[in-house]
Amino acid sequence: MDLSDVQRKGLNTALSEATCLEIDVDRTNLVFRVTLDVLTLPESGPAPQDRTVVVTCSGISRIAASLRTQALNQSEPLVLPLTLDELPEALHSFGGCHLHGWEFIDLPESSWTQWGDLLSFDTALAEDAAPHVLELSQEEGMAPRELDLRVWFTSLQITDRDGNPVDTQEFIDGGRRWWAAHDANDPRTRSDSADVAPPL
Repeated sequence: MDLSDVQRKGLNTALSEATCLEIDVDRTNLVFRVTLDVLTLPESGPAPQDRTVVVTCSGISRIAASLRTQALNQSEPLVLPLTLDELPEALHSFGGCHLHGWEFIDLPESSWTQWGDLLSFDTALAEDAAPHVLELSQEEGMAPRELDLRVWFTSLQITDRDGNPVDTQEFIDGGRRWWAAHDANDPRTRSDSADVAPPL
C-alpha cells in the first residue's frame, strides 16, 4: 500500500503506546513482522478481549538498530554489541514494553540523527533503497537500556494474530477512538490508562 500523509498520521496514533510482543525478520523474502498489543476500541460496546495485530513490512531493504545503556554518571551512552540475528531476542529481553515515542512511520530525519551514529548494526538486505521507514523504540530502567530500530520497507499490511487482513482505516479508527475515550475518562480505557503516558 502507498501511504498518504493522513494514513501515516492515523497509523502513528493507532500504534501509540502499543505493547511490543515480538518481531521476526525473514531475510529470504525481505519481510519484517512486529506483533503488537494495541490500544483500540469498537464504535460501541466493550473493549476487545484480543487486541493483537501483526504489522508486516514487505520489500525491506535495510535494518539498523542501536542497543545502548547510559548510567547517570556517564556523559556518553555505551553502545552494546548486537547482530540482526540477535535482534528478536534483544527485543524480547525488554519483557513487552510500550513503544516509546509518538511517531513510527516515515519519521523526519531528525529522529534518525539522534541515534544514527550509535549503531549496534546496520544491515543492507537489498540494493535498491525502500521508500518508507518504520522506527520502533524500547526503553527500561532509571539509567535506561534503550533499543532503537529502523526498518526501510516498500509496503505495509496489518493482520490479526491468525493472519487475517485488518482494514487499515478500521485499524486507524479503532486507535483514534481509544485515545478520544481516554481523554474523556471512558471507563473502557481505565485498565490501560495507568501505564499510558499522555501525548505531547
